Amino acid sequence: MKWFKHLSELSEDAKVMELEQRFGDFGYTVFLKLIEQVAKASPPNTNDPEFGRVIWTVQTLEHKLGGKKFAKLHSVLRFLAHSELMSFKKRGDYVHISFPKMAKIKDNTVKSL
Repeated sequence: MKWFKHLSELSEDAKVMELEQRFGDFGYTVFLKLIEQVAKASPPNTNDPEFGRVIWTVQTLEHKLGGKKFAKLHSVLRFLAHSELMSFKKRGDYVHISFPKMAKIKDNTVKSL
C-alpha cells in the first residue's frame, strides 16, 4: 500500500482529540506513523487476513517510530487500543499491532491489484 486516505476531519475526531490532549503532538505523530508503517508492511491483497496487521519485535517498533523507546510509546499504544483506534498486544519481546479498519482506507491502486 503506497498511500492511505487521510480524512480531513481526523484531528477533529473525539478520540484523536483526546489522544492529543493526553500526549500532545507526540501521540498524534505516533498514531500516524503507525498507520504509515503498518500500511507499508501489509500485503498488497486487501482480502489477505494479515492486511493491516504486523508483528514486530519491540526493537523493530522503536526503530520504525524514530528511535523512541518502548517505555515512552507504551502509554500511547495502550490509549490507542483502549480507544479502539487500533489493536495492540505485547507478548514477550513481540508487539502485535493491527488496524482492523485499514482495508477501508486503502488506495485504489491496492484495491485493483
